[in-house]
Amino acid sequence: MRPVHEKLKQIVKDRGLTAHGFAIRYGFNVSTISDILEGRSNPKNDTLKKIAECLEISMAELLCEPEEIEMVKCKSVLFCV
Repeated sequence: MRPVHEKLKQIVKDRGLTAHGFAIRYGFNVSTISDILEGRSNPKNDTLKKIAECLEISMAELLCEPEEIEMVKCKSVLFCV
């Protein structure tokens, strides 16, 4: 499994955004997002949740690789397996 910062950096890039652009668009501190994307800081769960919401992805999609995500019938929650 890739580190979260690498996956997040790729997702942001795929959306055509830079760290600065993402931070400004979604109201984050620029240095905070830059530090997260470069792996210099580990975001808290609530920050990851806010980032996932901004990107319109689930936490499982943010934290796991596609082949690690399995839909579980229990309340349609995605889990890494």
